[in-house]
Amino acid sequence: MPSTVFTSIDQLPVSLNVSQVAAFLGISKATAYTLFHSDEFPSLYVGRKLIVPRDRFIEWLNTAVDENKQDHIDVSPARKQTRRNNDESN
Repeated sequence: MPSTVFTSIDQLPVSLNVSQVAAFLGISKATAYTLFHSDEFPSLYVGRKLIVPRDRFIEWLNTAVDENKQDHIDVSPARKQTRRNNDESN
């Protein structure tokens, strides 16, 4: 299956799946799945398929930029384990 390439936000479909969000943001599918399962991201299940409506995705993207977030989603298991160990020891 050829990868999706978006050159403009206007090219986004009405709803995006994990692969499309990954392609648009330039992230891996694994990172996109983590994003889709995060509380801040406006995703939903349609049957067994995870999607995000285009309008909600654009709104989420604009909000993230407007807030100038310093945080990022860290999907590294080693970093999570280290952070968890540090939290438990305090």
